[in-house]
Amino acid sequence: MAKDRRPLKTFATICSILDTSADFLLGISDYLPFKIGGLTDEQIESILIQ
Repeated sequence: MAKDRRPLKTFATICSILDTSADFLLGISDYLPFKIGGLTDEQIESILIQ
């Protein structure tokens, strides 16, 4: 019997859409890289200070 790989492909697609790692989504890692392009200096500062 062949294994159904659709759940794995779906999970990989979700990771791609959210632009994050599978480790983060599974709770294995708490590191969340994020992009700050297109934000003003004030917006970036408010994110990084918190």
